[in-house]
Parts: sequence; C-alpha cells; structure tokens
Amino acid sequence: MSEIVSSCNSAPGEVPVFTCHVIISGPDAAGRLHAVAAQFPDLKVEGANERDVLSQMTQQFKVRLAWNLARGEAIPWAEQPLQAAPGDRERWIPIHL
Repeated sequence: MSEIVSSCNSAPGEVPVFTCHVIISGPDAAGRLHAVAAQFPDLKVEGANERDVLSQMTQQFKVRLAWNLARGEAIPWAEQPLQAAPGDRERWIPIHL
C-alpha cells in the first residue's frame, strides 16, 4: 500500500485529514444550489441550500478518497483545481477518514 499523504499534513499513524475545497454557485432558476469539489471536477452535487450541498459533498468526497486508499492507489487530485467564478462561494471542509 502506498503512503497516505493527507492535504493537512497528518503525521504517519494518525487519522488522515483532507481538505475538500467546495465551490458553490446559484441559486439557479429553480432555486437550487450547485457545488463542485475543486480537486475533483467530476464530483458535483446540487441541493436546496448550502447545508444540503455541503453535506452531500462531504459524503461523496469521503467515498472517493476511501475507494482509492482501500485499493492502495494514489489519490488522483486534479492537476489544476477549479477556480471559483465571480459570484461563487467557496468553502473548505476538513474531512477525517
């Protein structure tokens, strides 16, 4: 298994902690918010409010990391993380596995 390198510099043997950078846009015409993980542009969720999209994103981000780590694979971080557009909101969520 490859060494786990967290985005928060956890020491070896500690519970790995990663930071999920979330970009939130909207509301759209239907009143829905849309969120994407800057480090995984294919990880997208939508919801009725910010709490909803952050909760969904936390779950999906954990699943993505756990899947790679369980297989001993490197985490495929985006080479160029997404950047927020004007009017978008950004949130950083600490994720403990």
